Amino acid sequence: MLQTPNEQIREDYLSGMTLQEIATRCGVSYQTVRRRLVAMGVELREYTGTRGGREPVYQVPMDQVRAMRALGRSVAEMATELHLPEEVIRKRMVGAGIPRLRPAARPEHNTFYQGGRTWDTGGYVLILLPAHPYVRASNYIAEHRLVAEAELRRYLLPGEVVDHENGNTTDNRWSNLRVFASNAEHLRATLSGRPKRSRRTSTFDPRGPIPSASETGAEPSLRRHPLFPFPLDTASPIP
Repeated sequence: MLQTPNEQIREDYLSGMTLQEIATRCGVSYQTVRRRLVAMGVELREYTGTRGGREPVYQVPMDQVRAMRALGRSVAEMATELHLPEEVIRKRMVGAGIPRLRPAARPEHNTFYQGGRTWDTGGYVLILLPAHPYVRASNYIAEHRLVAEAELRRYLLPGEVVDHENGNTTDNRWSNLRVFASNAEHLRATLSGRPKRSRRTSTFDPRGPIPSASETGAEPSLRRHPLFPFPLDTASPIP
């Protein structure tokens, strides 16, 4: 007698198990499993090969795949929604000439994704924020610019410059930041008419942990930003 709940049989079948594999696991005949699936309205896959060595031929709705790709869905998300193995969808997309998402487009699906906080080569902390109107091509934006926006209650224009008054690029407290309308104004204020300050400093270490918003002093301001929430916690770079 078939003891496994019908819903479990359905999930096993949609995950890619064959009728014979399910029958063997449940201790019933192949025909019994098939009848249960048909009764539940599950569309059975076509099979090729001999009776003892069946290989599944998956029916992939390519129109749905194209629509999901246009919406920015990842292969993993398509597989979950369509109840198909990822590799099957991936191969069908390649065969149909449908481009997959670039890893940078959905970093949260990348094995090396570090939680939305990273460094740039200048030692500035960046935050993943695709919704920002002036985001970089990588979908990241500098944390100190977000702090200034939160305090000024407006988005900074691309030409505006935010300066770290003490030269420490990881000190993103609002009290340490100054906003200039242009780089020319920034240079006039920092290169003339005042004593020379020490060279720019930071705790930047490309192989070390990325400081959290609490450690950079940015958290109080960031929580007031109109696009909040976004990543505040520390993330470690790839060794």
